[in-house]
Amino acid sequence: MQRIIWILFVLTIISSQADARIWNIQPDGTGDAPTIDAAIDSSVAGDVIELACGTYHEEGLVVKSGITIRSETGQPDCATIQGRQIPNRPGSIFYTWGSDNTTLLEGLTITGGLANDNFYGVTGGGMVISSGSELTVKRCLITGNSARAAGGVIIIESHVTFIDCVITENGATHSSPGGVNVVGNSSLSAYNTTIISNIAASFWPVDGYVALDSEAYFNCCDIDRTWWQFVGGANYEVDDSDCGEVADEAQNWGSLKALYR
Repeated sequence: MQRIIWILFVLTIISSQADARIWNIQPDGTGDAPTIDAAIDSSVAGDVIELACGTYHEEGLVVKSGITIRSETGQPDCATIQGRQIPNRPGSIFYTWGSDNTTLLEGLTITGGLANDNFYGVTGGGMVISSGSELTVKRCLITGNSARAAGGVIIIESHVTFIDCVITENGATHSSPGGVNVVGNSSLSAYNTTIISNIAASFWPVDGYVALDSEAYFNCCDIDRTWWQFVGGANYEVDDSDCGEVADEAQNWGSLKALYR
């Protein structure tokens, strides 16, 4: 009996792997699906949505748990997702609700998100990560997004890992950071990531805010703590003990070098 159960278990794994596929998406709509949104709708956990180099004019993309959305080169200068900022329906570029830790965004430029309407949301112009999501964002440039609060990224009741990313020149029009807002029992882990030169109407903090019930960890990152607010003062850690030349490059060359090193 145990042997039969084991065989069925193995067959289930093989079947799920066989069902997973790579969706090839083109900017002109001639790929396996006409848009990124359509590919997400048709995808299942384990699928990869691979974007050919170019610009995609979309927003309001709800990322399913367990999928990967990446550019074909894995670098942010390849594929740009540009929000259209439609007057009657502004919105963030990406949303996640309860995604698991196999969910990945890789090698994308995320720009042009606009969250300034109560019906469609007022936070997280670039990304809204909420409801227990566990997400990895790798080699992404998040820039030129705006919102009433948290122009770049808002993290609510979730955990996010940024690896080799740049979050810069995002803006908030009300009292909130322009870069990253970490609230509601959330955590942020950032590795070799640059978070600088964001914009906030309140002037401080412009780059990031970590609430008392949340925490942040920075490893070999390019940040300026002057422009962050850590409520409580002890809910964050900066570890630059083993950065080597990468940390020096980030400090000497700034965002551009940090992005392409």
